[in-house]
Amino acid sequence: MGIVITKTYRGGGLAIRLIEELVRLASQNNVSRISLTVLSENQTAINLYHMFGFNIVNHIIANLNGKSYPAYEMTLVLSRSSAQQNDKEE
Repeated sequence: MGIVITKTYRGGGLAIRLIEELVRLASQNNVSRISLTVLSENQTAINLYHMFGFNIVNHIIANLNGKSYPAYEMTLVLSRSSAQQNDKEE
């Protein structure tokens, strides 16, 4: 799934509200971590994800519409104890 905010709606706080809601719902549903992919050229999005505590965990190549782009995998750990328990179960 991909989420993109069109230029018309950028700068109005919509991305912040979406991420806040994502984190809230994930926490309520005992999700231990959220991972996402962001194009490495999208510094605005990377800064936003860092603001929420996401960290770059891997450099990857993303394939979009038949084209390849440098990208980052970013992860937010919501609950260390839950994440560690899930790692043990896998």
